[in-house]
Amino acid sequence: MANDFKGDVKEFAMVVPVPTVLEKDQIHIGDPAMLKHLADHSAPRLVEYFDENPCRRYELMEDRMGSMQNMAPASAPAKQERGKALGVTVEAQYTVGEYDILILSAKESHGLET
Repeated sequence: MANDFKGDVKEFAMVVPVPTVLEKDQIHIGDPAMLKHLADHSAPRLVEYFDENPCRRYELMEDRMGSMQNMAPASAPAKQERGKALGVTVEAQYTVGEYDILILSAKESHGLET
């Protein structure tokens, strides 16, 4: 995996599911040249374009979007309390290269959702 995030690093996170708690020596930063070679090799070679359905009822979509925008995101303390209630624990914490890594576990699967 690679990231190309540009902006405030406090706004960046990457979630990678792992089957067990990893040790620090099991975590490595990949060679950018190898990742570029894989990206170049697996790049799409065919593009198809499709026109939108002209008969689609857009007013239904607007109604759904309006109700979704009214949902306010939970505050950070509320998320922490929710995480504690669902059994979220920090199993390990490492710094590898420029990355701060947290290995999390939870008693309930909903505890690891953002």
